[in-house]
Amino acid sequence: MAAFSQYRRIPVPAQPGTPVEAANARGWDQGVRLESLANLAHELRTPIQVLLGYIEILRDDLGQELGDEPREIIERMNVNVHDLAQTVENMMAFATAAADAQARAEEVFRVSELIDELMPALEAANRNKRLKIEIDTMRAPETIRCPRKPLRAILLNLASNAVKFTGSGKVTISVAEGHAPDGAEAVVLEVADTGPGIAPDQLERAFESLSQLSNTSARLHRGLGLGLSVVHQNVGALGGTMEVRTAPGQGSCFRATVPCRIVRRAARKTFARKFHGAARLRASQAQIGSVKPRSQTHHP
Repeated sequence: MAAFSQYRRIPVPAQPGTPVEAANARGWDQGVRLESLANLAHELRTPIQVLLGYIEILRDDLGQELGDEPREIIERMNVNVHDLAQTVENMMAFATAAADAQARAEEVFRVSELIDELMPALEAANRNKRLKIEIDTMRAPETIRCPRKPLRAILLNLASNAVKFTGSGKVTISVAEGHAPDGAEAVVLEVADTGPGIAPDQLERAFESLSQLSNTSARLHRGLGLGLSVVHQNVGALGGTMEVRTAPGQGSCFRATVPCRIVRRAARKTFARKFHGAARLRASQAQIGSVKPRSQTHHP
């Protein structure tokens, strides 16, 4: 990847109360809009999941009996409905981010589980792009304690955005042990891409809700522009920090540092993993899912 500028800190003030309450403090109309957004997302979830279920049946049970053209149509349906599902999840996450981060109890879970939860969405997003996707957990703890849902939302939206806006090249997803500014234990989530990058005068807007950075971007990439706004809200609500280094034509690297308790550190081995026919993945961790450790990296 080309050389970046230095990391730039993005302010992420914690929001007291739920986003609706915070919006009501600024204006009743905005609070109503957020609540309506959450209700709409909730109503859309079930029919979208039904669609995904039927598509999976068509793809897995009937795929071998169909010709190339019907299979391609089914695959396009799958990608587009997954895009819609991610947009709905972003709507819900945007409307409830602070409440999720504050009200949800801390959980103890493995970093490998967090990575596994990203796979279906990233596989669908990358199916027609065939980007090289690398996962680096060489410096990650094995088990952590923190609110799981908002942490997952941070990593998923950073990774999904990177895949969405990267036309060719690679996306690197890293998880590592680190420290918050006050010295407390933290987990560092970092996603780097070889996409178009962001101009300095547009960087602040990248984290605004319902915003994409240019008309060209909006035409090329579907969605409401909620992904980075969801990241911004969740990082702030968890008491974390956000940094970005980017330049036009040189890609972007987003780093979120989130306080958490390190429960267990990992013995590390390097092995290979891939998406199903969609991308090549290199990972470093004691074990992720059911993949067996290998002595060297393998590319299919």
